[in-house]
Order: sequence, then C-alpha cells, then structure tokens
Amino acid sequence: MWLRPGFRLDFQPDSVVFDMDGVLMDNAAIIAFDDEAVRFIFSHLYGLTDSGVPLLPPAAVKAFKAAGGFNDDFDIVYAASSLYNAARLAQPQVANTAQLLAVGPDFGTLMAQQRGGLNPLLATLPAAARPDWPTIERICAEIYWGAAIVRQHLGQEPLYTDHPGRVYDDVPLVGHDLLARLAGIGLPKWGIITGRVTLELDAVLGLLPHPFQQPPVRVTSDIMRKPNPQALLYVARKLGSSGGFYVGDSADDLSLVQHYAAVLRGEANPYAAQTRPERSLSLGEVPSALGDLSFGPPMPPFHAVMIAPAGQFATWQQRGATAIIEHVDQLPALLAGLLGRLLPRCASVHIFLSLLHALQHAPAASRQCLHLQAAGVDDQRGDPVHLCADPAHQHGRVAERASEDQRIRAAAEGGGHVAHPLANIVGHCPVD
Repeated sequence: MWLRPGFRLDFQPDSVVFDMDGVLMDNAAIIAFDDEAVRFIFSHLYGLTDSGVPLLPPAAVKAFKAAGGFNDDFDIVYAASSLYNAARLAQPQVANTAQLLAVGPDFGTLMAQQRGGLNPLLATLPAAARPDWPTIERICAEIYWGAAIVRQHLGQEPLYTDHPGRVYDDVPLVGHDLLARLAGIGLPKWGIITGRVTLELDAVLGLLPHPFQQPPVRVTSDIMRKPNPQALLYVARKLGSSGGFYVGDSADDLSLVQHYAAVLRGEANPYAAQTRPERSLSLGEVPSALGDLSFGPPMPPFHAVMIAPAGQFATWQQRGATAIIEHVDQLPALLAGLLGRLLPRCASVHIFLSLLHALQHAPAASRQCLHLQAAGVDDQRGDPVHLCADPAHQHGRVAERASEDQRIRAAAEGGGHVAHPLANIVGHCPVD
C-alpha cells in the first residue's frame, strides 16, 4: 500500500467509483480471450497452423493497458492482429503461429514507446496489414460472448465458431462486505466506469457479490469511452457526490482522473475523441437523460487509486497516482487512514476498526503493519503510529492483535465506552 508523500485530503469525500476488470473482476479470463482470439484469427483467416504457443501472453496485454488508449480488449486483439499481420506479410515463409511469434513484435518495447491508442498505432502500419474490422469484431464477440449470447443478442447463428464463450469465466476479486466497510467509514456512494460495453457488463454483474450486482450508476464504453472525463462527471452528478476516489488499474483509468482534475483546475480538457473503428454489434441504449455534462459546478474533486502487484508500483507512482494498493479489498484500510484526520476524534473509532479488519483478513504472505503516519494520521504527540495485525510485528506504540480487535468489537456491540490501545489516537469515545 502506497500513498503519495505529503498528500492530504482537503474535502470530505463520500464516493468511490470503480473500474471493472482488474479491480472488481479478475482479468485473467479476458486476457486468455485476447490470446485465443489472435490465434484464431491467424489460424482461420490466414491459414496458419496453430502451434499452441501464446501470441498475446499476459505481459503483452499489460503493455497495451499501460500504454493507454487500449481499454477495450477488442481493440487490443485488432491492434495485435494488425502488428502480427504486418510481420506475416513481410515474412511470407511463415507457416505456423510459432514462426509468427518469432518474427512478430516485442510488445513490451513497442508499447512503451506508443501513446494515443489504436489510431496512432495503425498509422505506422501498411493498410494491407489491417484486417477487416467488422470481421475481427464478430470473431471477438463469438469467442468472448459465446454462441448462446450471439444467438440471443444478434438473432443470428455464429459465423466463425460455436465457442461456449469466456465471459462467464470471469472471477470476482471483490469481497462481499467491501461496500459495507466503505460505508462504515463515510463513503456510502459508489458507481462503475468500465471499458466493457453494456452487454458485457450485464453478463458479469451477476457473478459479483450481491451488493455489487445493481450499481446505482454506471458508464460503459458504448456510452462514453475512458479517459473522457465527462464519464466521471456524469457519475459524480448522478450520485450527488461531494467527491471521492476512482479505483482503476490501467493508463486510461489514471488519465480519466487526471483529465477530470485538469478541467477542475480551469485548464482545457486534455481528452480528444478519435475517429476510429467502433463496436457496432453490442451498442447499449444511451440513457435518454444524461443531463448537463458541460464542465463547471457542481464538479466535486476525485483522486486516483491504482491497483498493481507488489513490486510494480513504479509506473503509477511516476505517472502521478494519488495512491496504490495491491487488491481492492485493501481500499477501506487506505481510505480510513486518510479520513481519520478529517473526522471528529470519537467518530474515528469505526475507521480504526475497519483498518484492523482489513489487516487481519489480508493474505498472510502480504500482511504487514500499516504505517498510519504515511496515510496522514499521527498520534497526539506526532509520532508515527504502527497498526499491526500480525503478532510477530511489535514495533511502534500501537500494536493490535486479533484478540484485541475481538474485545473492541464486543464492547462496541454492547454499547458504552471503548478503552483500548488506540485511545491515544481516538480518545475514550462512546460507540454509537
């Protein structure tokens, strides 16, 4: 868990807006789809033998997401297919996908130099290398949605494959109590902004824990594409938000918040929509009353919280993220530390209970002491406060174990006063 040094909240937030894939939902299934679709395209459209080797491994997909402009995985499939096809045309002896991989691009190096999304990338390739977009979109739909959804949604038989689909392979990342824990620290409002189109979001909402299955407000890419800051403005106004946090895991997620912040500062909107191949098979119905999306009050502030594996925070630190966590279930612990400075001392008891809960339910391998000073919370004497769930960690002037947490919770449930080692932070406070 990381917080930008010196960061302090200067407003009272009440909202959290989530990205979908990689945040609420594990993106392993959609990453597998990306590779499967590219291999299918070269084996079925271009006649190469499928050697079974990945053409688009997870690291390559990550490189696209980190470059920005590739929030839609159909775009990633199209871009990768165009790049590989340029290599195939330059090397006519290529007969199978293993040989194609050998002559194909180094996605990590290429995407590290690439910005702007699909159009700038396609501009570097000969027109002959670009596959027919409607064909690629149809193949992607048949592999990701599956034959049953194609029949139901399009009223047609699949043209290329009777694939069962990968959309229902998605696995939730989020715990069932996350929204309750956020509400418990003063963040009851929430929404979703996703690169999925409406059909794809509807298909997977039912896989999420019940509290997440009916978002109060949501924006899909067939309504507005990230990083258009109007998507965040729309959500904020629909929620009646006083401000909050956007949680994402890609360059477009961070850019969404940064574009929004730029407009909030009175700068010109950095976002420029591009003329590009658009999805046509899965358009949702645009809400008839999007409301006034012109920039100006009310426009509450939002900060970006990025999700990244341990040891891979540097990209988002360098690009200006406010905070970074490894897993969405760490969010209440991070935000509780920030909110503790804003709330009255006695109202902070529940915040610290939420911190303890987050620490004690973290995976053992990643369980660490939470350094509250880094999150903007010091004790009364200004010394760093270390909140620990692991009995092996006993440094600092506050060290809570599970047994202490149980005693605090028992006292809280019974009403009255709570006296415990956190008293030097929150005082001797009645629990309500």
